[in-house]
Amino acid sequence: MKRDYLLNELELSKEVVDKIFAEHGQALNAEKQKHEEAVEALQTKLDEANETISKASESKEGLEQIQSELEDYKTKYEEAQATLDSERKTQKVKEALTAKGGQDTEYLMFKLGEVEDVEKVDELVDKLKEELPSHFGTQTEVKEDKKEDVEIISKPLEKGDSNKTYSFDELSNLSTEEINSNWSLISESLSNQ
Repeated sequence: MKRDYLLNELELSKEVVDKIFAEHGQALNAEKQKHEEAVEALQTKLDEANETISKASESKEGLEQIQSELEDYKTKYEEAQATLDSERKTQKVKEALTAKGGQDTEYLMFKLGEVEDVEKVDELVDKLKEELPSHFGTQTEVKEDKKEDVEIISKPLEKGDSNKTYSFDELSNLSTEEINSNWSLISESLSNQ
């Protein structure tokens, strides 16, 4: 609607046209105000949604970090538990060897090898006791049992072997028989390192 049209074509007075335009302006301003309020409300909701998304993203990153740390702790716990279980198994085997009169538990454990089932350790120790009776019982028992079978041989040491020490590389190259025949020197070498 144009002012000239109202004044010239419809021949309305200037006061009437001014009142029409004033009323129309107020109506437009009221509508504009409603729309601005709606836009502001929507902008507030949008800002809140963006903030929520931002916090959720930060929370997700924090959660992922916590999950990663939790996995690390879980792995460390499992490793520690495996070590503890292994140490408990070793202790049970040592206790069984000692209970049966084993003299050199480290050597006897070496001879036993890896014990998979701790429940069967007594059976394994009994078999080992049959195979190596000289390594079981008290010192006096062994001496008394073997007293009649002992033959003393006087033989000088060859090339000073009593002072021989073994490195880990040398030990890894020895056969089981060589380790068994030189066990006292090997165990002394290992205890000195």
